[in-house]
Amino acid sequence: MKRDNHLILNAIDWEMQPGENWIVLGPNGSGKTTLFKLLLGYMFPTSGMITVLGDESGYVNFPETRKVIGWVSHSLEAMIHQEDPAIEIVLSGLRGGTRLWHHVNQVERTHALQLLQLLDAAHVADREYGLLSQGEREKVLIARALVSAPRVLILDEPCAGLDIASRERLMVSLASIEGMESPPQLLMSTHHVEEISPLFTHALLMKDGLRVSSGKISEVISSKSISHLFGMPLMVKRANGRFRAIIESGFQEKIRDRT
Repeated sequence: MKRDNHLILNAIDWEMQPGENWIVLGPNGSGKTTLFKLLLGYMFPTSGMITVLGDESGYVNFPETRKVIGWVSHSLEAMIHQEDPAIEIVLSGLRGGTRLWHHVNQVERTHALQLLQLLDAAHVADREYGLLSQGEREKVLIARALVSAPRVLILDEPCAGLDIASRERLMVSLASIEGMESPPQLLMSTHHVEEISPLFTHALLMKDGLRVSSGKISEVISSKSISHLFGMPLMVKRANGRFRAIIESGFQEKIRDRT
């Protein structure tokens, strides 16, 4: 994948099977968002082939595909009218919009409210989007993506900009999605191992537009792999299904010596 003769993605050989929830992990600029835009048809590959839900690129009807793939990204923020009530933003997702222009019935409105409740955000239903906290906004956008019952839900760094408490509340809300009658598969990007919850089964590690490795989380996430990914000696520990990464003490001492 090239843009202005600059290679953004190269040789990404990756496949997501039914029943799997994937984390796409890598430093800033590694190509995570570009990969998502290719899957959604907002960008097109300059070489290679992409298959989305069984259809090859070139034959994919992306407007129809986007109806069954939910997408949550900070780029959506610019398209949201800040004065609109949260419930209307959720309902706008029924037709893939960002503002409610069409009539909705009571069943649809009840369903939208149930999704906000599922994400522990029912209390913001009638509040203006612009008055919500960043964590509440993320939940509203996730509910908007879920309202059309997608087969796959793509989350592009949903925890960016959140404090620790808000991040953990959002992670709990994401876990509640598994309790839905027909939950979508999840595909979430991040550059923090702390955001990998037991909800996710597999990980794709990316760096400089390349696939570093991919597979089951237990086989892919390690001190060695994460140190290579971020170019820094890191120690990765796992407890209760969650990860944390800390800089090795010797490296910290070297940094202090330099300063």
